[in-house]
Amino acid sequence: MKSYFNFSRGQKIGVVTLAVIIVIQMLFLNNGSGISIPDPFVISPEQYRIIDSSESKDNKYKKQNFKKSYTLTQFDPNEYQSSDWQQIGFSEKQASIIVNFKNKINGFEKNSDVERVFVISENKYKELKPFLNIKETKVKGENKYKENVVRNTPLVIYELNSASVDELISIKGIGEFTANGIIKHKNLIGGFHSVSQLKEVYGIEDDNYEKIIKQLEIDKSQTIKINVNELSIFELKKNHYISWSIAEAIINRRLAGKLSNLNFLVPDGIITDEKLNVILPYIEY
Repeated sequence: MKSYFNFSRGQKIGVVTLAVIIVIQMLFLNNGSGISIPDPFVISPEQYRIIDSSESKDNKYKKQNFKKSYTLTQFDPNEYQSSDWQQIGFSEKQASIIVNFKNKINGFEKNSDVERVFVISENKYKELKPFLNIKETKVKGENKYKENVVRNTPLVIYELNSASVDELISIKGIGEFTANGIIKHKNLIGGFHSVSQLKEVYGIEDDNYEKIIKQLEIDKSQTIKINVNELSIFELKKNHYISWSIAEAIINRRLAGKLSNLNFLVPDGIITDEKLNVILPYIEY
């Protein structure tokens, strides 16, 4: 390696001469000719103004993208079509769901009906609420939103345990979301034995509950019975009303002999009398 760094006298003179020439050229370019080599790390005032102007435009554009592009005024949600809902911040799909919900409950009667639409978030409803202005309608000829029951037309009564989603939606006060919730809850509990159980379904409150039950009846024979003397702890637990602790207590008591009632669950502190009365319609021995 040492041989690579050994220079003859002539080579040394050549290296020194080349270095001197390079230094002279640099001095000539920077001073003598008036031509300067730009420093890549130095920005002139004019260049800075151009860059600053460009960034300002970009920032302005970005801010505009996030700025709310609509102004809310008083409006009747019953008069809004899909395009109107889109103009106040909803997507095309969300707007379609809102309109369908309105049609299926026969029109919004009060502000809280708008809040029930699942695509309208809590924050969005708070934004809309001050501007909601639902007009009262009277029965005069054709009712645009079918808010009032046509007189002299008998109500159609549906059996709750066998009613389809479409049949439930046709009932005043039930939309698609609530109808699906009713079917799901029915399957969880093994069928309804009382219309009062509808209050356990999310979306059904006292105001629309009173309207709904006018078109419903119950066939208790369609509830699924649970034989507490035969089923395993896992099979007992499949019923929504039977918790793990209830199922375990039934299995343990069953070891002493065949069960004829579940009254022992109350004094043992497993459940209350009220909860026992809810479970009993599903029990057989």
